[in-house]
Amino acid sequence: MAKEKIAMLGLEDVDSSQIFQKLLEIPADDFLSKIPPSSPNMPVIDGDLIPSQFTFKSYDGGHDVLPGQKWIEGIVVGQSTLDSSIMGYSGLLGRKEGIAKSFRVSAEKTLHDHPDALKSLLDHYSLSESAASAISDESVMMNILVFINDVAFLAPAVQLAARASCDSFFITFKEPNPWDGPFKGHSSHILDVAFIFQNYNDHLDDKQRNSAVQLGEDLIKFVSGSAPWKAFNRGEHGVTVYGNGGKVYTEPPKPEITGQSSFIFRLAKDENGPGLDKLMEVFANFMAGK
Repeated sequence: MAKEKIAMLGLEDVDSSQIFQKLLEIPADDFLSKIPPSSPNMPVIDGDLIPSQFTFKSYDGGHDVLPGQKWIEGIVVGQSTLDSSIMGYSGLLGRKEGIAKSFRVSAEKTLHDHPDALKSLLDHYSLSESAASAISDESVMMNILVFINDVAFLAPAVQLAARASCDSFFITFKEPNPWDGPFKGHSSHILDVAFIFQNYNDHLDDKQRNSAVQLGEDLIKFVSGSAPWKAFNRGEHGVTVYGNGGKVYTEPPKPEITGQSSFIFRLAKDENGPGLDKLMEVFANFMAGK
Protein backbone atom coordinates (compact mmCIF):
# COMPACT_ATOMS: atom_id res chain seq x y z
CA MET A 1 0.00 0.00 0.00
CA ALA A 2 2.87 2.40 0.79
CA LYS A 3 4.52 1.50 -2.54
CA GLU A 4 1.29 2.39 -4.38
CA LYS A 5 1.22 5.84 -2.83
CA ILE A 6 4.91 6.38 -3.57
CA ALA A 7 4.14 5.61 -7.23
CA MET A 8 1.15 7.97 -7.24
CA LEU A 9 3.48 10.74 -6.09
CA GLY A 10 5.96 9.94 -8.84
CA LEU A 11 8.69 8.80 -6.47
CA GLU A 12 8.97 5.16 -7.48
CA ASP A 13 12.50 5.65 -8.87
CA VAL A 14 13.80 7.53 -5.83
CA ASP A 15 16.26 5.65 -3.62
CA SER A 16 14.65 4.42 -0.41
CA SER A 17 17.16 6.39 1.67
CA GLN A 18 15.87 9.62 0.08
CA ILE A 19 12.12 8.94 0.23
CA PHE A 20 11.57 10.58 3.61
CA GLN A 21 13.22 13.84 2.56
CA LYS A 22 11.34 13.86 -0.75
CA LEU A 23 8.04 13.42 1.06
CA LEU A 24 8.84 16.42 3.23
CA GLU A 25 9.52 18.53 0.15
CA ILE A 26 6.33 17.66 -1.74
CA PRO A 27 3.65 20.40 -1.64
CA ALA A 28 0.66 19.44 0.48
CA ASP A 29 -1.63 19.97 -2.52
CA ASP A 30 0.12 17.10 -4.31
CA PHE A 31 -1.02 14.67 -1.65
CA LEU A 32 -4.62 15.77 -2.17
CA SER A 33 -4.51 15.87 -5.97
CA LYS A 34 -2.41 12.79 -6.74
CA ILE A 35 -3.65 10.34 -4.11
CA PRO A 36 -7.37 9.64 -4.71
CA PRO A 37 -9.84 9.33 -1.81
CA SER A 38 -10.44 5.71 -2.84
CA SER A 39 -6.88 4.83 -1.80
CA PRO A 40 -7.08 3.75 1.85
CA ASN A 41 -4.75 5.27 4.42
CA MET A 42 -3.50 2.75 6.95
CA PRO A 43 -0.84 2.83 9.70
CA VAL A 44 2.61 1.54 8.77
CA ILE A 45 4.42 -0.91 11.05
CA ASP A 46 7.78 0.83 11.28
CA GLY A 47 9.32 -1.11 14.17
CA ASP A 48 9.50 2.09 16.22
CA LEU A 49 6.33 4.10 16.67
CA ILE A 50 4.29 1.06 15.67
CA PRO A 51 6.62 -1.84 16.57
CA SER A 52 4.31 -4.68 15.59
CA GLN A 53 0.82 -5.47 14.43
CA PHE A 54 -1.71 -5.12 17.23
CA THR A 55 -4.26 -7.92 17.16
CA PHE A 56 -6.97 -9.31 19.39
CA LYS A 57 -4.81 -12.39 19.91
CA SER A 58 -1.70 -10.42 20.86
CA TYR A 59 -3.68 -8.44 23.44
CA ASP A 60 -4.97 -11.70 24.90
CA GLY A 61 -1.35 -12.64 25.51
CA GLY A 62 -0.83 -10.04 28.23
CA HIS A 63 -0.43 -6.35 28.95
CA ASP A 64 3.16 -5.97 27.71
CA VAL A 65 1.77 -5.09 24.30
CA LEU A 66 0.53 -1.84 25.91
CA PRO A 67 3.32 -0.77 28.29
CA GLY A 68 1.20 2.10 29.62
CA GLN A 69 -0.93 -0.41 31.49
CA LYS A 70 1.93 -0.86 33.93
CA TRP A 71 1.44 2.63 35.35
CA ILE A 72 -1.95 3.94 34.29
CA GLU A 73 -4.59 4.17 37.04
CA GLY A 74 -7.76 4.08 34.98
CA ILE A 75 -9.14 4.50 31.47
CA VAL A 76 -12.35 5.60 29.84
CA VAL A 77 -13.05 3.72 26.63
CA GLY A 78 -15.73 5.04 24.33
CA GLN A 79 -17.16 4.51 20.91
CA SER A 80 -20.04 5.89 18.90
CA THR A 81 -22.65 3.73 17.24
CA LEU A 82 -21.41 4.79 13.79
CA ASP A 83 -17.75 5.60 14.39
CA SER A 84 -17.19 3.76 11.13
CA SER A 85 -18.54 6.78 9.23
CA ILE A 86 -14.89 7.81 8.97
CA MET A 87 -14.47 4.91 6.53
CA GLY A 88 -17.03 6.56 4.29
CA TYR A 89 -14.72 9.54 3.97
CA SER A 90 -11.74 7.17 3.61
CA GLY A 91 -13.07 5.87 0.32
CA LEU A 92 -16.40 4.08 0.66
CA LEU A 93 -18.52 7.07 -0.37
CA GLY A 94 -16.84 6.86 -3.77
CA ARG A 95 -17.43 3.11 -4.05
CA LYS A 96 -21.20 2.97 -3.51
CA GLU A 97 -22.12 1.72 -6.96
CA GLY A 98 -22.16 -2.08 -6.84
CA ILE A 99 -20.70 -2.07 -3.35
CA ALA A 100 -22.70 -5.12 -2.24
CA LYS A 101 -21.07 -7.37 -4.81
CA SER A 102 -17.58 -6.03 -4.15
CA PHE A 103 -18.04 -6.64 -0.41
CA ARG A 104 -19.28 -10.20 -0.96
CA VAL A 105 -16.42 -11.04 -3.33
CA SER A 106 -13.88 -9.71 -0.84
CA ALA A 107 -15.50 -11.41 2.17
CA GLU A 108 -15.72 -14.73 0.31
CA LYS A 109 -11.96 -14.64 -0.28
CA THR A 110 -11.17 -13.83 3.34
CA LEU A 111 -13.61 -16.33 4.84
CA HIS A 112 -13.17 -19.12 2.29
CA ASP A 113 -12.36 -21.53 5.14
CA HIS A 114 -15.41 -20.41 7.13
CA PRO A 115 -18.45 -20.68 4.81
CA ASP A 116 -20.96 -20.87 7.66
CA ALA A 117 -19.56 -17.70 9.22
CA LEU A 118 -19.65 -15.97 5.84
CA LYS A 119 -23.33 -16.82 5.39
CA SER A 120 -24.18 -15.67 8.91
CA LEU A 121 -22.33 -12.40 8.40
CA LEU A 122 -24.01 -11.64 5.06
CA ASP A 123 -27.44 -12.56 6.42
CA HIS A 124 -27.11 -10.55 9.62
CA TYR A 125 -26.06 -7.34 7.87
CA SER A 126 -28.46 -7.85 4.92
CA LEU A 127 -25.56 -8.14 2.49
CA SER A 128 -26.48 -11.43 0.84
CA GLU A 129 -27.26 -11.21 -2.87
CA SER A 130 -31.01 -11.52 -2.30
CA ALA A 131 -31.16 -9.05 0.60
CA ALA A 132 -28.87 -6.46 -0.98
CA SER A 133 -30.74 -6.53 -4.30
CA ALA A 134 -33.87 -5.33 -2.52
CA ILE A 135 -32.28 -2.14 -1.14
CA SER A 136 -30.30 0.79 -2.53
CA ASP A 137 -26.52 1.04 -2.76
CA GLU A 138 -26.78 3.77 -0.13
CA SER A 139 -28.50 1.38 2.30
CA VAL A 140 -26.00 -1.36 1.51
CA MET A 141 -23.14 0.99 2.28
CA MET A 142 -24.71 1.84 5.64
CA ASN A 143 -25.05 -1.88 6.43
CA ILE A 144 -21.38 -2.37 5.60
CA LEU A 145 -20.51 0.53 7.88
CA VAL A 146 -22.48 -1.10 10.70
CA PHE A 147 -20.40 -4.28 10.22
CA ILE A 148 -17.21 -2.21 10.20
CA ASN A 149 -18.30 -0.41 13.34
CA ASP A 150 -18.95 -3.71 15.10
CA VAL A 151 -15.64 -5.34 14.22
CA ALA A 152 -13.25 -2.37 14.03
CA PHE A 153 -14.61 -0.03 16.72
CA LEU A 154 -16.95 -1.83 19.12
CA ALA A 155 -14.97 -5.09 19.41
CA PRO A 156 -11.56 -3.45 20.04
CA ALA A 157 -13.10 -1.06 22.57
CA VAL A 158 -14.73 -3.92 24.48
CA GLN A 159 -11.52 -5.97 24.36
CA LEU A 160 -9.43 -3.07 25.62
CA ALA A 161 -11.84 -2.28 28.45
CA ALA A 162 -12.38 -5.90 29.45
CA ARG A 163 -8.68 -6.77 29.69
CA ALA A 164 -7.38 -3.53 31.17
CA SER A 165 -5.20 -4.03 34.24
CA CYS A 166 -6.72 -0.90 35.80
CA ASP A 167 -10.34 0.14 36.25
CA SER A 168 -11.98 0.79 32.89
CA PHE A 169 -15.16 2.77 32.25
CA PHE A 170 -17.09 2.25 29.05
CA ILE A 171 -19.07 4.83 27.06
CA THR A 172 -21.46 4.24 24.19
CA PHE A 173 -22.34 7.49 22.45
CA LYS A 174 -25.55 7.53 20.41
CA GLU A 175 -26.54 11.17 20.05
CA PRO A 176 -27.37 11.86 16.36
CA ASN A 177 -25.28 14.17 14.22
CA PRO A 178 -27.34 17.38 13.75
CA TRP A 179 -25.33 18.73 10.82
CA ASP A 180 -26.20 18.29 7.14
CA GLY A 181 -24.17 15.65 5.33
CA PRO A 182 -24.16 11.94 4.51
CA PHE A 183 -24.24 10.92 8.17
CA LYS A 184 -26.76 13.38 9.56
CA GLY A 185 -28.92 11.59 12.14
CA HIS A 186 -26.19 9.07 13.00
CA SER A 187 -23.69 9.02 15.85
CA SER A 188 -20.77 9.62 13.54
CA HIS A 189 -17.03 9.63 14.08
CA ILE A 190 -15.64 12.20 16.59
CA LEU A 191 -19.10 13.68 17.20
CA ASP A 192 -18.55 12.65 20.82
CA VAL A 193 -15.45 14.89 20.88
CA ALA A 194 -17.54 17.88 19.78
CA PHE A 195 -19.93 17.14 22.64
CA ILE A 196 -17.18 16.61 25.23
CA PHE A 197 -15.51 19.99 24.65
CA GLN A 198 -18.87 21.74 24.06
CA ASN A 199 -17.52 24.16 21.49
CA TYR A 200 -20.65 23.68 19.37
CA ASN A 201 -23.35 23.80 22.04
CA ASP A 202 -25.03 26.70 20.26
CA HIS A 203 -25.70 24.33 17.33
CA LEU A 204 -27.37 21.73 19.56
CA ASP A 205 -30.93 21.57 20.78
CA ASP A 206 -31.65 21.62 24.51
CA LYS A 207 -31.65 17.83 24.85
CA GLN A 208 -28.32 17.35 23.08
CA ARG A 209 -26.78 20.25 24.98
CA ASN A 210 -27.80 18.53 28.21
CA SER A 211 -26.17 15.31 27.02
CA ALA A 212 -22.96 17.21 26.19
CA VAL A 213 -22.86 18.79 29.65
CA GLN A 214 -23.36 15.43 31.37
CA LEU A 215 -20.64 13.80 29.27
CA GLY A 216 -18.21 16.64 29.99
CA GLU A 217 -18.95 16.59 33.72
CA ASP A 218 -18.48 12.83 33.95
CA LEU A 219 -15.10 12.97 32.23
CA ILE A 220 -13.99 15.79 34.52
CA LYS A 221 -14.93 13.59 37.48
CA PHE A 222 -12.86 10.77 36.03
CA VAL A 223 -9.70 12.82 35.42
CA SER A 224 -10.11 14.26 38.95
CA GLY A 225 -9.84 10.75 40.36
CA SER A 226 -13.49 9.87 40.90
CA ALA A 227 -15.19 6.84 39.39
CA PRO A 228 -18.01 8.19 37.19
CA TRP A 229 -19.86 4.86 37.44
CA LYS A 230 -19.08 1.19 38.09
CA ALA A 231 -16.00 -0.08 36.27
CA PHE A 232 -16.65 -2.14 33.13
CA ASN A 233 -14.10 -4.81 34.10
CA ARG A 234 -15.22 -5.13 37.72
CA GLY A 235 -18.70 -6.47 37.03
CA GLU A 236 -20.86 -7.58 34.13
CA HIS A 237 -19.44 -5.10 31.63
CA GLY A 238 -21.68 -2.20 32.54
CA VAL A 239 -21.91 0.61 29.97
CA THR A 240 -23.05 4.21 30.23
CA VAL A 241 -25.00 5.28 27.16
CA TYR A 242 -25.30 8.96 26.22
CA GLY A 243 -28.29 9.63 23.99
CA ASN A 244 -31.69 11.27 23.76
CA GLY A 245 -30.54 14.14 25.94
CA GLY A 246 -29.40 12.06 28.90
CA LYS A 247 -27.46 9.04 30.06
CA VAL A 248 -28.38 5.51 31.10
CA TYR A 249 -26.20 2.93 32.82
CA THR A 250 -26.92 -0.65 31.76
CA GLU A 251 -25.29 -3.77 33.26
CA PRO A 252 -24.98 -6.10 31.50
CA PRO A 253 -25.42 -4.03 28.33
CA LYS A 254 -28.89 -4.30 26.80
CA PRO A 255 -29.00 -3.93 22.99
CA GLU A 256 -32.26 -1.99 23.17
CA ILE A 257 -30.42 0.63 25.26
CA THR A 258 -26.98 0.63 23.62
CA GLY A 259 -28.34 0.36 20.08
CA GLN A 260 -25.68 -2.23 19.33
CA SER A 261 -25.72 -6.00 18.89
CA SER A 262 -23.36 -8.61 20.33
CA PHE A 263 -23.58 -10.55 17.05
CA ILE A 264 -19.93 -10.00 16.07
CA PHE A 265 -18.74 -11.60 19.31
CA ARG A 266 -21.05 -14.58 18.94
CA LEU A 267 -19.98 -15.07 15.34
CA ALA A 268 -16.29 -14.97 16.27
CA LYS A 269 -16.71 -17.52 19.04
CA ASP A 270 -19.13 -19.92 17.36
CA GLU A 271 -17.92 -23.52 17.16
CA ASN A 272 -15.16 -23.45 14.54
CA GLY A 273 -15.74 -19.70 14.32
CA PRO A 274 -13.22 -17.49 12.52
CA GLY A 275 -12.25 -15.41 15.54
CA LEU A 276 -12.16 -11.63 15.79
CA ASP A 277 -8.82 -11.27 14.01
CA LYS A 278 -10.11 -13.05 10.92
CA LEU A 279 -13.27 -10.92 10.97
CA MET A 280 -11.06 -7.85 11.22
CA GLU A 281 -9.34 -9.09 8.05
CA VAL A 282 -12.71 -9.00 6.29
CA PHE A 283 -12.86 -5.27 7.01
CA ALA A 284 -9.19 -4.56 6.22
CA ASN A 285 -9.17 -6.54 2.95
CA PHE A 286 -12.37 -4.89 1.75
CA MET A 287 -11.04 -1.40 2.48
CA ALA A 288 -7.83 -2.29 0.63
CA GLY A 289 -9.81 -3.46 -2.42
CA LYS A 290 -8.69 -7.07 -2.02
